[in-house]
Amino acid sequence: MQESISKPKINRKIWTNRQRYIEWTLKKMIIL
Repeated sequence: MQESISKPKINRKIWTNRQRYIEWTLKKMIIL
C-alpha cells in the first residue's frame, strides 16, 4: 500500500519540476 501512495507523489514532483522548467525557459525566451 505504501508504494502505491508514494509513486503518485514522485510523479507530482516531476510534473511540478517540468512546469518550473518550462516557466524558466519561457522567461529566458522573453528576456532574450
